[in-house]
Amino acid sequence: MVFENIGFTRNVKVEDKGQQKEGLKWLICAECDIGPLGWCYEGETEAWLSPSRLKYAT
Repeated sequence: MVFENIGFTRNVKVEDKGQQKEGLKWLICAECDIGPLGWCYEGETEAWLSPSRLKYAT
């Protein structure tokens, strides 16, 4: 997947099922800083996006 004008926050600590995890990054618009649009874990190739926050243009 290719993104245009997407930014990532610094790593955020989150709690998942009672365990602390590091490396979560929120995805934001790099032009206007609107976010979060989705999230990903540092070093992984997948990103999870919120369809209600996105607009697809061709």
